[in-house]
Amino acid sequence: EFVRDAAKLDITVKFVRRIDECDDPEGIYLTNYETVRDGKLNPCLFSVCSLDEAGCLRGFGSTLTFRKFMATLAGDDHTGVRTEGVKYRFVATATPSPNEFIEILAYAAYLDILDVSQGKTRFFKRDSTKADKLTIHPHKEKEFWLWVSSWALFVKKPSDLGHDDTGYELPPLTVKWQEVKTDHTTAGFERNGQGRLLANAAIGISEQAREKRESLPRRLERLKEIMAEGRRADDQIVIWVDLDDEQRAVERCLNDECVSFSSVYGSLSEDEKERRMSEWRDGQTV
Repeated sequence: EFVRDAAKLDITVKFVRRIDECDDPEGIYLTNYETVRDGKLNPCLFSVCSLDEAGCLRGFGSTLTFRKFMATLAGDDHTGVRTEGVKYRFVATATPSPNEFIEILAYAAYLDILDVSQGKTRFFKRDSTKADKLTIHPHKEKEFWLWVSSWALFVKKPSDLGHDDTGYELPPLTVKWQEVKTDHTTAGFERNGQGRLLANAAIGISEQAREKRESLPRRLERLKEIMAEGRRADDQIVIWVDLDDEQRAVERCLNDECVSFSSVYGSLSEDEKERRMSEWRDGQTV
């Protein structure tokens, strides 16, 4: 997404996994967190680093990624010996949690604004039963958010930065619930042998999984009906599934309908996922 968006602004961004791929000392480069975490690329060779998703810092102290990023990018390996790290650091997230104060303190620590322990002492009451459960002092609430606003920026839309919101705000979302009838002929029997008139409600996880499997053929038929209802040949759709069996069934259904599609799932390599998503974004698949 960064490469595609940068191209619209005539900016060249290159994805790399090793430092020898960085052929321009003034270039802008992308890599994934695993590359830095696994030691394949030393971020301290760069003057500026921006984390697109600050979620890797939310595991404050408990994850390998957080510890590695603090030691290399922030220059703090918690041994008391500090290094410069990357001189200019930024973090971004689309899903900050205002009530998860430890998360905000983790960002501040990474950005070398304030140590987490100092932030806890300055603004919060301690919970003896849970170390990272923080309750802000009522008389410190205003001071805390003034402090956060001195180093953090909350942006909701382009106009917050002086730009035009045209094309950014989406039209109202239309939700149409679809009901697929349950086959009550498979309701089964009670423990005493009494036949059930209606299938039991799928309350537990195992019952829900069984209902999903048994209702899959009927749901696929409804899916084909929806796809055929007023959809133009070049219309693109997104189909979300829950179970692997559902994904394989949808793939077979689309193949039977001679529909060119991009199927993305967890076991694919990162490169193959990106290739398939790029095909969809470019309109090569529907």
